[in-house]
Amino acid sequence: MVVSASKDGISMLASFVLLCSSTIGTGVLVLSYGVMQAGLILGNTFILLAAICGVLTESIVALSALKLKATDLSSLIGRTVAYSVIKEKRKTMKKSTARRSINKKQSQKEVGTCSDEYRDSIEYSSYITVSDINYNKINNNETNWNEISDTESSLSDLECVRGVLVRNELLFDEFKQELRSKLLFHSRIMNMLIVVLIGYCIPTYFILFVDYVEDLLKQLIQFLAIHFYDINSIVTWVIPFINYINNKKTLNLLCFILVFYPSSQPDISKLAGLGYLSLISFILFLFSVLYRYFISPFVPSVNTASLPEIINSLNIKQFPPPKAPTPIEFGPHLGLLMAMKVFLFAIYCFDSHMICVQAIVPVKKVNPKKVIILLVSSTLTMMTICVSLSTVLNLSFGTVLLPNPTLNYSPYDTVIAAARLVLAITMLVVIPLHVIPFVDSIRNLFFLDKYIDKMIDDIEEAMIFMNEKPNNNSREESQHSVSSYFTFMDKKSNSRVGNSSIVKNSKSDSKSSYISGTDISTLSYSNKNSSFVTKFLFSTHFRVLSSFLFLMFCILLALIAKDAAQYVELLAGYFDTCIIILYPLYIYRIVWSQKVPSFINIFIHGYLIFYELCCITASTYAVYEHFFKTH
Repeated sequence: MVVSASKDGISMLASFVLLCSSTIGTGVLVLSYGVMQAGLILGNTFILLAAICGVLTESIVALSALKLKATDLSSLIGRTVAYSVIKEKRKTMKKSTARRSINKKQSQKEVGTCSDEYRDSIEYSSYITVSDINYNKINNNETNWNEISDTESSLSDLECVRGVLVRNELLFDEFKQELRSKLLFHSRIMNMLIVVLIGYCIPTYFILFVDYVEDLLKQLIQFLAIHFYDINSIVTWVIPFINYINNKKTLNLLCFILVFYPSSQPDISKLAGLGYLSLISFILFLFSVLYRYFISPFVPSVNTASLPEIINSLNIKQFPPPKAPTPIEFGPHLGLLMAMKVFLFAIYCFDSHMICVQAIVPVKKVNPKKVIILLVSSTLTMMTICVSLSTVLNLSFGTVLLPNPTLNYSPYDTVIAAARLVLAITMLVVIPLHVIPFVDSIRNLFFLDKYIDKMIDDIEEAMIFMNEKPNNNSREESQHSVSSYFTFMDKKSNSRVGNSSIVKNSKSDSKSSYISGTDISTLSYSNKNSSFVTKFLFSTHFRVLSSFLFLMFCILLALIAKDAAQYVELLAGYFDTCIIILYPLYIYRIVWSQKVPSFINIFIHGYLIFYELCCITASTYAVYEHFFKTH
């Protein structure tokens, strides 16, 4: 999936809003409840630790995507795998060279005590062994990676590996086979994880939307009955109609109607305007909570005015009186395992990995400095919102704070009613931001073979092209590092037609009509030879149909589920952390670990493993609590 608001890219402000809006939703609301379970001080400390983990892993993902020219999370994983295979081959060659160097020094010591004539014969024999014999083996396709001579240690990894591959078809086939198997493995895992994660994530937003709107409509009915009971049309038509539609099935259908069109859009940039709305809505909710605490303090009372007879005849459910606040707890009064659930809830507040690459890479004149500024600023914004809400809500209600904090306020509170409204609007924005990558992942699963074949062919094509024109490369294309290959590959893909005569030996011609630049999202179905399935999967009809079916499936899950918090507690530690922690750690080890000091490597590995263990422990305890613990 490519995010491109214009040819020049999107602004930093639009990218910032997309990053913030993608993490505003279930987590921000439930996080206050998690802080109540952990205690105010420990809970806010866990929020800080989660924010550090979020900005750290997002930085790894975004900077790696920038380095390897990836356009989404799937292509980043694919290019990281190719990066790792090239580096492994170079490492094997270096080990072989080191062994030969040691053997050569030993032979020189032995020759040093002999006559000059005998020493010359030994050196000539050694030269023949290292050069001619290996060269003959290469020509006869009888060599392996351990027998390749790395004669120039100053050459880059890609130059050495390419120099061998273009001369030896057997090794090239071995290289492509290994690359293909690893790409298939990681690409399948990544796309299946995205499908599973979004599959259980979206129903939570439907649940919250229905909760907010259901309470708003109940409050609206009571408001109309109290203040407009003398108007016949209100009593006869409006109130019965509102009461009729105020049920979970109808409200889920209403949510579906509102989110269907934005969910069927081809890229996230079209939702940038909705992203502004989402961010503003949650800031308004924060202000309403602050207003109720500092300016007009909350009073736990319910309007007991008698309602007209029409209300009783409709059997409208009345609001239960809110619970009185209790003293606040600062430590883990429910136990450390309950407190660790904060790590799970925080996943949805500081980690936007599934759209992180799409939101940052298209920024105008993007560079590492801009990436860091965007990630740090968005994380600080979310942390400020989360800590402020958690602190004020816990100070207001203490240990009676509910997973949905708006339910702790009076149903007749107009300020909180406005907060419920903007939160419902927020749900309408978050849902499309997740449905779009879900549809892309489903489509990617159909085209993994073509995608991987095309990436491998592009690698072969680039190596042949660079080998045939070694003196005409620009400085950026001089292959001083493995990652510089990807820069060249993208430029080559944009001018494939012009350079087709140079790379005529490449095998990618038959697949170039399907994929451009090794990105699944740019597959073309305009070729007359494309099958009906290919054309359909890349048509608007497929996106509309898949969005429709998926949203209907989410509504079904939302109707079955009891509450949104259990989804996060039970599954986040097992599935979400794979993308949020494990894959960023995998990318870091391959792309960055050899370029930073050892103490930084120890810190990053230790910190991410610590967070992963905390999440798994919390989810395991949640499973035990929900299914095995006797109440």
